Amino acid sequence: MTPSAWRKAVEKHRDKLIAKLPAFFEKAGSDFDLHVACGDTIRLHHLKNLRRKLRQKIAADGIDSQTPRPT
Repeated sequence: MTPSAWRKAVEKHRDKLIAKLPAFFEKAGSDFDLHVACGDTIRLHHLKNLRRKLRQKIAADGIDSQTPRPT
């Protein structure tokens, strides 16, 4: 695979992921009663804020965050 083909494939998948993020933020907000203000664009620090809030919620609820992995 040439570098330009690799770059094109990565950009294609990145664009698909970025298109799905607003729906994920809405679902996470409704499922876990969280709100992360991100406006019309979602950036890396918004994802980090969401992860931090989810970890705090897990710790407050006493949920074991270590899920067993299937063997």
